[in-house]
Amino acid sequence: MILTGGTVLGRAITILATPLLSRLYTPADFGVLAVFFSMATTLITVACLNYEAAIPLPKDDESGLAVVTASSAFLVISTVLCGLVVMLFGAQVARLVHTPQLQPYLWLLPINVLGGGAFAILNWWSIRVQAFKSLAKRRVVQSACQVATQLSVPLAMRGPFGLLLGDSAGDAGGVTLLLVDTVRYIKAHALRVTAPGTIEAISRYRKFPAFGLASVLVHTGFSVLPAFILTRLYGLQETGWYGLVNQMLVVAAGLIGLAIAQVYLSNAAQLVHSSPVQLRSLFWRTSRAAFLLGLAPFAVLLLFGPPLFALVFGAKWVEAGKYAQLLALPFLVMLTVGPVFPTLTVLERLDWQFAADVVGLMTMIFGMYYVHSLGLSGRWAVGAYGLSVLLTYSLLFGFALLAIQRRCNQVQA
Repeated sequence: MILTGGTVLGRAITILATPLLSRLYTPADFGVLAVFFSMATTLITVACLNYEAAIPLPKDDESGLAVVTASSAFLVISTVLCGLVVMLFGAQVARLVHTPQLQPYLWLLPINVLGGGAFAILNWWSIRVQAFKSLAKRRVVQSACQVATQLSVPLAMRGPFGLLLGDSAGDAGGVTLLLVDTVRYIKAHALRVTAPGTIEAISRYRKFPAFGLASVLVHTGFSVLPAFILTRLYGLQETGWYGLVNQMLVVAAGLIGLAIAQVYLSNAAQLVHSSPVQLRSLFWRTSRAAFLLGLAPFAVLLLFGPPLFALVFGAKWVEAGKYAQLLALPFLVMLTVGPVFPTLTVLERLDWQFAADVVGLMTMIFGMYYVHSLGLSGRWAVGAYGLSVLLTYSLLFGFALLAIQRRCNQVQA
């Protein structure tokens, strides 16, 4: 309930501000944001070498803190490398992603990587110690900082800068709050950071960068590659339409499923050691609850997408409403599977996760390029992306169930 309350309030701030943002910024501005966000997300995904995903797994907090330390060290190195690349090759990077309008703002990229990576580390730690009040407050602070920045910048200047700066400002606000609470917890429990403990953590969870990083990176492709492909094949306006739809659907999914997912992960990390049978029961209850909660809002999008988007966001966003219709069912499936998706992580079956993601990603790339080769519009490309999401999350759901059943059989044997 604590997480849900914080999530609802934080997401409500974003939802209420979006109709204003859609009138302050053009679809092309949102297209630049989508490309920037995709770049930042990709870099944040690899910045900690996926060690942050192992933070909830150690049995004691001091060992968990060692994983935090290892993740932070890799994050600092990644941020420095990102800054050097932007400083030396910024123009080439902007041309590579077919968005020359992005070049003046690329200096925000390493800042975004540092903030996003730090948030990921602290978020996993908060889940580990069940600091749900901190996570709830973070959601409100992050949304408030982001929206305030994005609404105020257009008063001084036009263009996508306000959207980009707001994303970084939101991360900064959320990270600051989580960092203060984390330091307090460490001091209260007299936890220590040691070099041998950090090295041991790097060795113990070496599968996470060796196998998990590739799997997470491929999985992240579903959120980052569509923007790159649409920009290359159709232009920034189409990418902007997709970007707004993706943002709203992610917000809706987060509003409904993110709190459920974090509570599930916190309990699953314990049940995997103590009672795999209870984990299986929790898996079914969680996925069923997520599906039922998402059914009504996604059904509304499926039936009334175009007129709803025109009414709420303005006439220039009607095409985005058609994109929303195409993605309503895939995102409902994503919402259903998303909260229980970490099952493969806690059971250390990252190879199965990787296999499902590779199949889905290849389907997405082939489908989007194929419909373009036929001379079809961006709407068809978005539909191809939606079909790949359906395929991938169906596979992930089946693999997670199979992994739980195997753990149950091991315990019974």
